[in-house]
Amino acid sequence: MIVNTKFDNDCIEFCKDSPFGCRIFGINKSYGDYPKISEFWKVFDDNHNLIGVIGRIDSQIILHIRESVNLKEVSEFIQMISAKAILCDGNISLTLPNFKTNSGVVMKFENSYKNVSNTVINNPPARTVYKLLKSCKSDTFFVPEFEDFYLDYSHKMRHECVRSTGIYNENELVAFAMTAAESYDSAVVAAVCVHPEFRNKGFGSQVVSTLVNELTIENKYIYIFRSKNENEDFYKKLGFCETGMWSEYTRI
Repeated sequence: MIVNTKFDNDCIEFCKDSPFGCRIFGINKSYGDYPKISEFWKVFDDNHNLIGVIGRIDSQIILHIRESVNLKEVSEFIQMISAKAILCDGNISLTLPNFKTNSGVVMKFENSYKNVSNTVINNPPARTVYKLLKSCKSDTFFVPEFEDFYLDYSHKMRHECVRSTGIYNENELVAFAMTAAESYDSAVVAAVCVHPEFRNKGFGSQVVSTLVNELTIENKYIYIFRSKNENEDFYKKLGFCETGMWSEYTRI
């Protein structure tokens, strides 16, 4: 049974120590007061035990569900609400006609605090961040339209929903990383990028390590969603270990 709900204490508890739960928590933290933008559902078994939480941000759905969930019911529900993209655990197999799938690796930080460079600055402005993102755009590094990025990034920064780090070369931002979502106990690091002309200089490691250090001090579990066959050695050297898989379904 899938029930529309507020993101209450039961949802918070269910979403602990999970990268998918953290992403759903982040939706509520950023846009929970905007019902036209965000929405949440609980999934119950026949004995009314909570076995899943679903979050929506615009037309994107994030699933945090147990393997005992009726996947046929979830698949039918997703089609009913006309979602355009679904992110979930890689072990979850949904039946969604007219959707293409992509997958990758979830990694978890399993190291300890270490000193980092003092050249890293916190929360660089949106316009300089977007310029860097555009320079790094690729088939696996998606960059949204400027207005969508600017409004979302600025909103989340103002409401202290995420944090970011960057390195400048003179007046140009050349390396960047941010948290895509944070909960009471977890964080997901994302949008890690280095300008093509400044790669292999350690800048990527510095911006990620700075974020990781801050989050480690706060005793948070730290995750990244990595594309298949990309950046494995980079994240392993920083102390991340593979902990699972992710899948994304996108409407064709």
